[in-house]
Amino acid sequence: MEPGVTCERCHGPGRDHVEAARARRGPAELARTVLNAARFNAKASVEICAECHRLMPAGTLASTMPEMEDPVSVRFQPIGLAASRCFQKSGRLSCITCHDPHENAASGESSHYSAKCVSCHSASAAGRAGRTA
Repeated sequence: MEPGVTCERCHGPGRDHVEAARARRGPAELARTVLNAARFNAKASVEICAECHRLMPAGTLASTMPEMEDPVSVRFQPIGLAASRCFQKSGRLSCITCHDPHENAASGESSHYSAKCVSCHSASAAGRAGRTA
């Protein structure tokens, strides 16, 4: 939890959600009353996170493979993720693929995120990224 960051910062106005909960409506209806990044495509989901974490890159990028210059850059910020080959080729990779936004990031725990990378990549590729951390 971050001081001053409430549910509404990411999920939008909560009035309809509260009213639906008070009326004891079902989980499906409750879910429709808030913004949920998991219901969007990867690009839109990352753009939601980028509203606070960084702006999305506009136009062309200096490097077509920034993850090769700094492999760790794709792990932490939407701009690095959006510039990565994994994001551009997969069509599915987003911030919430590896990070639960309702929990603090495992800062300083590169092994946590390396394990996420290994779930799609070989251990040798994750090892190269880990050496630069």
